Amino acid sequence: MIEANPDDAEAWAELGVALRALQQPVESERAYRRALGLRPDYGVARHNLGALLAHLGRAEDALLEL
Repeated sequence: MIEANPDDAEAWAELGVALRALQQPVESERAYRRALGLRPDYGVARHNLGALLAHLGRAEDALLEL
């Protein structure tokens, strides 16, 4: 989906979910941030990024997103 439309924020957020499930947190964070760069008001991506950051022990960063 991303190859067909690299500006699809939902596709980037879903990639973030998949990458987190595959235990690739750095890549997951990048995907969420890409989604938010395209659509800053995308609440699901922002929540998922915050949850990922909290899971990684980055509490201050997580609070900024949540």
